[in-house]
Amino acid sequence: MNIDTTDQAPVLEPGHTYASVNQSISEFPLTKLKRTPMGWIGGFLVAFLIVMGFLLAVGNLFLRVWVSGGIISLSGGPSISPTSSGGSGSGMPER
Repeated sequence: MNIDTTDQAPVLEPGHTYASVNQSISEFPLTKLKRTPMGWIGGFLVAFLIVMGFLLAVGNLFLRVWVSGGIISLSGGPSISPTSSGGSGSGMPER
C-alpha cells in the first residue's frame, strides 16, 4: 500500500509555530478572571434549590413508603388500607 503525502495540507499555516499555537490556545484559560458574574452565582443558587427540592421530595416519598411497610406487605395483602368510601367501590377485595 503506497500512501502519497505530497498533496496534503500543512498542519501549521505559514507564520505559526507549535509554540505560538500553544501560547494562543493556553492564553484564555490561564488568564485570571476579575470577578465571577452575579448571573452565574444566581444560576447556581437556583439550580441548587431545585435539586434540593427534588431530593427532599424523593426522600419524603421513600420515608413514607418505608414507614408504612411498603406498597405490598409480606402477608400478601395491601399494607395501605383503602379508605371507606362506601363499600366495594375501591377496587380491592373486602376481607
